[in-house]
Amino acid sequence: MVYFSGAKINIGLNILRKREDGYHEIESIFYPIKWYDVLEAVKIPLEHVEIIPIFSQVDIKLEENLIYRAWNLLYHSHSIPPVRFYLWKRVPMQAGLGGGSANAAGTLLLLKNMFNLNLPEDVLHKFAEQLGSDVPFFLYSKPALVTGRGEHIEPIQLDLSGYKIQVVVPRNLGKEKGISTREAYKLIFPHEPTFQLKDILNLPINKWGEYIKNDFESVIFPRFPLLKEIKSRLHKEGALFASMSGTGSAVYGIFERKSLLPTWDSQKYLVFEQG
Repeated sequence: MVYFSGAKINIGLNILRKREDGYHEIESIFYPIKWYDVLEAVKIPLEHVEIIPIFSQVDIKLEENLIYRAWNLLYHSHSIPPVRFYLWKRVPMQAGLGGGSANAAGTLLLLKNMFNLNLPEDVLHKFAEQLGSDVPFFLYSKPALVTGRGEHIEPIQLDLSGYKIQVVVPRNLGKEKGISTREAYKLIFPHEPTFQLKDILNLPINKWGEYIKNDFESVIFPRFPLLKEIKSRLHKEGALFASMSGTGSAVYGIFERKSLLPTWDSQKYLVFEQG
């Protein structure tokens, strides 16, 4: 059985306050994009779960892999057997696109269907919460205002199908190979925003940049100036709105449909385009 597990971009990301449980209260709009990993689960008599990467490297210990952890939740709750997973990892890791969270949600949905499990929506949602803050969103993958630590999902009527979206991810960030979400949160200073993201639908896209911010840009851009350069170039080449997604390293721009998108050196950048 095969599942195509997607990605998202953050349109605005406000870090409101730190919670007593160590997490942070956030406010963000998650918008799904059609950049997919391919996840296949196969029923084969096995003693242990296997995760086999296809055309890619996934350097994560099995017990820490979100696919394994999702299987493990259903193993303990519904006694499902071990399976072999094949993963074609196309969405880059540590990019702020939620690819790993999407894999976790996809695993829950895939195994639910494969083994005909009785898993009501609220139960699936609770399992997803245990796996990670972004995982519940990917059970639905529809535009949403996301609050709490990421588990509160309010669908919104935001449609960007009439625009082009370009996502740019540097292949090399220098000595620091990636951006740790945990480290990024240690650097951030929570605050109450002046603009409520739920009011985004009242603004034209070319005005978003005046009101909508990703709080992490203030701490990530000084550390990785290349990301700021990418955002600036997207603006210069016609983006109506540009932003870093999550804690990076992906930066995206939203363009009018008739626009010619910037071209990037494929040896230095991984680029996804939609629309």
